Amino acid sequence: MKNTLIYLASNRKGDELFKELSKRFDRKHYLFAGYGSLPFASRMVIRALTNTGLPLKDCPRLDYRFRVAIAARVKAEVDGIVKNTGIRQAHVICWHGLFPLTADWRRFGCLSAISDVPMTDAYFSHFRVNSQPARTMRLRLRETMLENCENFFTHSEWAAEANKALHPAYSDQICRIGWGSDMPLVSREEALRPRDSLQVLCVGNDYFRKGVDFYDQVAGRMKDRIPGLECLMVGEPGSSLPARKLRNLKVLGRLPRPELAALLRNASLFALFSRFEPAGHVTVEAMTYGVPVICSNEGGIAEPVVNALTGFVCPSFSIDFAVDKACSLLQDPFKLARFREQAYDHATGSWLWSHVADRIMRRLVCNGEEVFSR
Repeated sequence: MKNTLIYLASNRKGDELFKELSKRFDRKHYLFAGYGSLPFASRMVIRALTNTGLPLKDCPRLDYRFRVAIAARVKAEVDGIVKNTGIRQAHVICWHGLFPLTADWRRFGCLSAISDVPMTDAYFSHFRVNSQPARTMRLRLRETMLENCENFFTHSEWAAEANKALHPAYSDQICRIGWGSDMPLVSREEALRPRDSLQVLCVGNDYFRKGVDFYDQVAGRMKDRIPGLECLMVGEPGSSLPARKLRNLKVLGRLPRPELAALLRNASLFALFSRFEPAGHVTVEAMTYGVPVICSNEGGIAEPVVNALTGFVCPSFSIDFAVDKACSLLQDPFKLARFREQAYDHATGSWLWSHVADRIMRRLVCNGEEVFSR
């Protein structure tokens, strides 16, 4: 097993996993590979496209040129690391969807990619990507990450199975690793302390995709049955469902992490009824604060939730089901306390970034001898 990690990340979302992986390598290097690393002129082009309503996902060839430019810069950095440290082989782990890990990257050692989503028809439909860009993006994924990586990691089992169905020739490389919480961890005592009031919390950007209109209807019915109940919504609405259309939610918009942590410390229930969700990281974040979860069953969102133990999974978008299950918890203090304990114990026992790092390392050890004997 080689002891050098080269970690490529597109944003700060992968920082917690890097911290855990770093504990398992003698030498580690974190390289930023996001759009923010592009030259000023390129960033202005991206901003102009976004302002005109034409995001990069609708311009896959231009997007790929930007990614190639980023890859060239990052590759030069890796060459410098290799030259200065004298390492011969490393583990390169890339958390960046569609990063062009072309064949020449293999000279650095074992290549692994982490992807949040499978490029299914449902994915393109929810993100409003038409057929030609969709075909191009699928081709890029196969030509780069799948053809050149020893491992293609997904967070959810749902995403792993969907990718295997899309790319059966590469199914042995595809492996689910789970996910963890990006919020500061709290002690069991702090997570399970009594709440000051009854609050239901939802966190997410793009309100339509997150099913906030459904949450709004559920909130109205719950508030009729539980006087004084407060239902909160945190995140950016997006263009498809403006906040002004919501009648039963207190909309707080985007909040800094300390304020979000304070809300989690006081929430009684977390609700997320996404229409499409490859891996709902916020469900784990809620559970690590002792907050049970009620959620939809779309994509991988429900995988951390043990139905009827740490929360409830709605098999369909049934308002009656969601209201009945939520109220059965909120109106029964003893049941709610038991669910809170079970949510915290399950999340901290199986859904931390340390567990994700362990799964990655087991996979790397399994194929390490074969990779480094080439």
